[in-house]
Amino acid sequence: MTRWQPGDTVVLRYHARDRDVISGGIPMTCVEDSEDRLVLFLPHGTSYLGYPNLPLEGRAQLVSDRLTNPLPPRQRVPMTWSNHMLRFLYPGKAFSVWAFWREDSWDFTWWYANLEAPFVRTEVGVDTRDHTLDIVASPDLKWHWKDEDELAARIEHGIDTPEFASAVRAEGERVIQLIEAAASPFGEPWPDWRPDPTWSPPELPEGWSDVPAPELWKPGL
Repeated sequence: MTRWQPGDTVVLRYHARDRDVISGGIPMTCVEDSEDRLVLFLPHGTSYLGYPNLPLEGRAQLVSDRLTNPLPPRQRVPMTWSNHMLRFLYPGKAFSVWAFWREDSWDFTWWYANLEAPFVRTEVGVDTRDHTLDIVASPDLKWHWKDEDELAARIEHGIDTPEFASAVRAEGERVIQLIEAAASPFGEPWPDWRPDPTWSPPELPEGWSDVPAPELWKPGL
C-alpha cells in the first residue's frame, strides 16, 4: 500500500446518508500516514465543495421519496473552512478526532470526536460517512455529547433506526474512555503543533469526484 508523505494533498470525501453519491470533498494536507493513524491538516481559508445542510423535515422527505421515486439531483456548492484543524483518522475505527485552533492567533480551542464510518482509501484520498452524533472536549478534556437532539429527531422522522443510534452511541462511549484516560491524541502535545511553512494551501485536484466510491460500514445493520 502506498502511503502519503507529509505535504501531500489528500481529498477527504463524504458519502451522502440519503443516497449513494459523494456529497462533498475537502482537500487536506498529510501530516502523518502510518499503520496506526492518518493525520491531516485543514488550514483556515481552504476552499472545498459540499451539499448545504437540509432541515430535518427536508431530509425526512428525501428518505420517503427515495422509496418511490428517483431523487432529484443536488448541487455541491463552494464553501470555505473558517479555522485551523488537524484530523486524526484510525484504520477500522468508526470515529475521527479533530483538533481546532483560532485562525488568527493559533490559540488551541477544543477537541472534537466525529462519529463516522471507518475511512476507506481511494486513489485521491479517503472516504467516510458522517453518523450525526459527536463529542466535544475542552483543552482540559472536559467533554459533552453534541447533536443528541438531532440524532433523536432523525429516528423520529424515520431517517435513522434505533439500532443505528445504539451502535453509534456505543462507539462514542469508547471515545469517551480515550478522552478520560488522556489517551492518544488527547494527551499528546498537539496543541503546540504548527504546520510546515513551506506547505502550499491544499486544492481539490481535477477528477476528484469521478473516482469510484468504495463500500462503507453501516452501523446497526
